[in-house]
Amino acid sequence: MSWRMPARRAFGVGATASLIGWMALPRLAFARQHDLTVAQVANRLHAVPFLLARERGWLQDMAGIGVRGFIGSSEGGATLRNALAAELPYGEVSLPAVIAAIGQGAEFSIVHGGVQAVSDQIWVVRRGETSLKSPRDLAGRKVGYTAQATLSDMVSQAMIDSAGLAGRVERKVVGPVKQKLAALRDGTVDVVMVAEPRFTRERDWLRPVWGADEVLGPCVQTVGVVRSDWMLRHGEVVRGIIAARRRAVLAIRDEPAQGALVVAGHYGIEPAAALAIVERLLAGPGFWSDGAFDQMGMETMHRGMQRIGALPAASPSDWRGALRADYLA
Repeated sequence: MSWRMPARRAFGVGATASLIGWMALPRLAFARQHDLTVAQVANRLHAVPFLLARERGWLQDMAGIGVRGFIGSSEGGATLRNALAAELPYGEVSLPAVIAAIGQGAEFSIVHGGVQAVSDQIWVVRRGETSLKSPRDLAGRKVGYTAQATLSDMVSQAMIDSAGLAGRVERKVVGPVKQKLAALRDGTVDVVMVAEPRFTRERDWLRPVWGADEVLGPCVQTVGVVRSDWMLRHGEVVRGIIAARRRAVLAIRDEPAQGALVVAGHYGIEPAAALAIVERLLAGPGFWSDGAFDQMGMETMHRGMQRIGALPAASPSDWRGALRADYLA
């Protein structure tokens, strides 16, 4: 399956141009190919609805934009800055990066919900390790996490606190996923958190013990943002992107096999395993938001950032003022 779809002609020339008139000019300006910014697009499942929407031509049809591909780094602040500086200054980016940027005075609009759960994150041990079955079994153990002020930092701290094991568990910074798994394999740590689809790729030697969602509950990971001044001039493009993404999310909910084809093709996962991933992520409220804001889940992320010192304890929820639900219509 190809993930670089050929560009479509959004509008014609000559006589056709005289029919569309001046009202179509904002959309016409974006008919050429663009890259959209989506956090963690290379190694996480955040972008699945966008990939499906591009494959089906919905982004072209509903937003009037040709999408060449997707870009995004594993560093939330960089992804947000890249999105807002792009020619099409929109992206689905890390909520912690958004909250931090707004707290520092950055101005932009939050126009839709994105990934509304942490159900892609799984705590794992080495296969053969049978004594760890719940967070209550972590006393005297070593927990690995990526780095300070990361999701694994947040979840590991919440996990230890909720189990009543503060001061009885050693937390160790072990780096990104490759180093994290190496630390688990050689016994430097006893348990680490790994996201899909990496867990499925490594499942032959890993045993899942509990999910991050069992620790945090509903928690929003990403939101859609756009530079506000650009949005006021190109509102129909913003609404079209949101509508195309929503159509893809609803299509995946109705027929999980559609999402599984995307996961299999883009991430190199065997089809049956890809379907199992998608079906699991659709459980409960679902992994991919249809665009609606889950303010409770956003508050959970905000409090988690305060817990690990990524935000001041008294930091107000300034991000509420950046929400623009009117673009969800």
